Amino acid sequence: MSSNPPLCPSPNGDSSSQTTTEGAPAVSAAIGDAGLAAKVDEAIVDDLVDEVDEVLEAESKPEVDDLVDADGPCINADAAPEAETGPEGNGLIDVSRRRELMHGLFHQVRFELCDAFADPRCNITRFTMDAFTQVLPKLPADVSNTEAYEKLMDVAVQLAADDRPRFENLRGISEIQFLSLQVLYGFKFTKGHDEFRAWLAAVDDLPEKEGAVFQMIAFYGWKNADTASVLNISEGQASKLMARAKKQLTAATGVPVEELRESFFDVEIARRNQKQ
Repeated sequence: MSSNPPLCPSPNGDSSSQTTTEGAPAVSAAIGDAGLAAKVDEAIVDDLVDEVDEVLEAESKPEVDDLVDADGPCINADAAPEAETGPEGNGLIDVSRRRELMHGLFHQVRFELCDAFADPRCNITRFTMDAFTQVLPKLPADVSNTEAYEKLMDVAVQLAADDRPRFENLRGISEIQFLSLQVLYGFKFTKGHDEFRAWLAAVDDLPEKEGAVFQMIAFYGWKNADTASVLNISEGQASKLMARAKKQLTAATGVPVEELRESFFDVEIARRNQKQ
């Protein structure tokens, strides 16, 4: 099988993996799975849009005391002027700009946060959403994408760091925050990366225990002993689950699992360690 580029390019990259007919059924299935994963991911961002809008509306709604006129009677809050219900006119970004930033930056912030906290117990998606909810309503109208990204990353990293003492003490398979690798990497793939999509779809489709062990070892770079400790299983059981995961991945993709690890996961671990 032809070798693949070691790291998926940026959204504007022009490199692509070489394709082959080997493992074609898995590739075709993965393209459909990736499309579904992308729709689910867009639904998450759409939910975030609504959540931020609700926070902004609540924060901008006048207090009851502010709606009392000079003679004393309280004015109905629902009858307050439209200007009181949004950021327009007060120097903050408007709705369309907020939504543009959410759709444009959400995937990148989540990806970078996952790099910074390579621990499957850390709820990366939740902290990313919370960062957007906290930061976006307060951004100035003239904020650049770079400035917005930096503020969002600062808050997301702080939220995850504050929660670290809690999630690092969690044990058991039920405490693993399963994140679809197709969704995590989807925004980085170009049309020529169908093989990578197929591989990551196969990882996403692993049974819960096998998937947890494989991701912790192959994707996050954990040792077998640490993986077993967090999952509350023996090292021998962790090894058996890893062996089963490799067998299932090879059968699902028609590609030796070591090629998957060497051409993608090992490179990603090295890249992540280099950044830290």
